[in-house]
Amino acid sequence: MFVTRTMKTYKSSLNKFSQSKPTQHLASKKMEDHTCDQEVSTNKSRLSSELPVPDIIDYNLNVLFVGLFSGKKSIKERHHYSSSNNHFYYALYESGMTNGDHLTYLDDQRLARDYKIGIVTLASRPEHRSKTKLSFEEIKQEFPNLLEKVEKYRPKVLCFNGRAVFQAFAVFQNARISSSTKRKKIVSEDWSQQPNFSIRWNDRTGYTKVFYVMSTSGRVFQHKRQNKTKYFKKLKELIDEDSNEESIKYIKREERHVIDTRIRGEGIDLINACFKEEFNNEQDDYEENDVEDTSPNKKCRLEQDYSPPKSFVAKRW
Repeated sequence: MFVTRTMKTYKSSLNKFSQSKPTQHLASKKMEDHTCDQEVSTNKSRLSSELPVPDIIDYNLNVLFVGLFSGKKSIKERHHYSSSNNHFYYALYESGMTNGDHLTYLDDQRLARDYKIGIVTLASRPEHRSKTKLSFEEIKQEFPNLLEKVEKYRPKVLCFNGRAVFQAFAVFQNARISSSTKRKKIVSEDWSQQPNFSIRWNDRTGYTKVFYVMSTSGRVFQHKRQNKTKYFKKLKELIDEDSNEESIKYIKREERHVIDTRIRGEGIDLINACFKEEFNNEQDDYEENDVEDTSPNKKCRLEQDYSPPKSFVAKRW
């Protein structure tokens, strides 16, 4: 009895141990998987927060907007001007640049394709540095890259979104010009178009005009939304003027081409007529000379075939 009782207790304890061990193992494994997933998600969020929002750019845009850096929500959403307090898309709609379409930050990839509007960010700003201010040296290092993009993609207008980013650009341009030439300092004007600034294209066929508007950020509360929209409307007027000038240039170019082809055709006809007249005159003179030549040598040449003398026959070596 004593032996059997101990065997029962041993078996029961063994069964309890065998049942509890797999459950503890599965629980620990789930905890490890959960911690691994958390580490992967945190690494991904850290990498995405340090990457800049991708540029929206294409060739021959009407306007290319330049912002200083992307905000926290824009970096998180991977879209430009994602904050609900930002007035960028509202100003685009009110100015007529979107042809009456209400857009949000989710439509930013359509801007270049459907409306010829581009957006680039000057400095890539990680999320953990959002409380510190950018130094002028950091901003100045980004301007050569911006100028390369403008010279390559050839937008009609380069528009800076905010006074701070434009003032940094003006200082950079003045420093670069004064170091290379002895020109005077370029004076910037308040808001709207800056006629003293321009960027030449790589193919030397034109240049990009410079414009800057009030910052559309909601933190700039000293400027109302209506005032911000007013300068977007001026920007739209400048774009329309450029498009009208281009259409007039195209029409003049086509008219000049038509006139040139007409003049060229008339000149060719006149030359052909002159050549034809001279050819007919020469042919008439040749026939008159043949009629007047009645010498016996002429008759002999007409009756007999001409054969060169033996002295002129080429020898075969």
